Amino acid sequence: MEYARSRPAARATSLRKTHTGSRYTHPAVYTLKAAPASLHFCPTAPHDFAVASSLQVDLFSLRGLGVTPTPFRTLTRFKDVVTAACYRPDGKMLAAADAQGAAMLFDLASRAVVRTFRGHAKAAHALTFSA
Repeated sequence: MEYARSRPAARATSLRKTHTGSRYTHPAVYTLKAAPASLHFCPTAPHDFAVASSLQVDLFSLRGLGVTPTPFRTLTRFKDVVTAACYRPDGKMLAAADAQGAAMLFDLASRAVVRTFRGHAKAAHALTFSA
């Protein structure tokens, strides 16, 4: 019996683009002024989200989220760094607290401050609405 020398299998010179790999896109990136202190999603559709960062709260929408998302609304009436933000369960108002201990309630339709709550000596790091 004679043995023949075998040749190694040919290697592919380029990677083929698969069907599953072609449907992924570039991740969404948005540069904030400072590290985000709080992130909260709206409980009602279209499930917008609020990012508390530096002296402002940026509101983003998931409907038009492209490669470089931009906030559709910015709340900037704070005297110190925003530490927390929370949507009301119906999604029409947002509460945000700053490092001085003040919490503000915003009407999202008009961006007006409905009420300011002062009572903490230091920063409030969590907010929630009760039923």
